[in-house]
Amino acid sequence: MTKAGTKIDPKQLGIKQNPDTDKLLESAKATSTYDTAVKTVLSTLLQDYLDSLKQVYKETSNSKLKKILDANFSAGKTLIIQADNVSV
Repeated sequence: MTKAGTKIDPKQLGIKQNPDTDKLLESAKATSTYDTAVKTVLSTLLQDYLDSLKQVYKETSNSKLKKILDANFSAGKTLIIQADNVSV
């Protein structure tokens, strides 16, 4: 994204960190529900990521960036489909 002219504030990267997720996974590890918890967390995070990509896509007029966002969106959708087909 930086190559496409988008500036990223390091503080914004930290916004997505969630200590509750760490606690949830630690608890799931202790109760033998880790696989299910990881699947749920990853699906949620992937969907949030795709929503963010859609938002940036709508807000930019840079065709190169749109192409990158579109490729990333397609890859993210593939990951969600694959995650949904994993049995735990």
